[in-house]
Amino acid sequence: MEKQQNKKQGKSPVFYFAAFCIFSSFFGILKKNYVVWGKV
Repeated sequence: MEKQQNKKQGKSPVFYFAAFCIFSSFFGILKKNYVVWGKV
């Protein structure tokens, strides 16, 4: 269990950073689409 936790902790920062970048960009695209659809 301790080994898994260490592995998870080492992977977390990079994984969360990548996931955050992808999520934020994806959310931005969704927001833009919503604004465009709202205007139309």
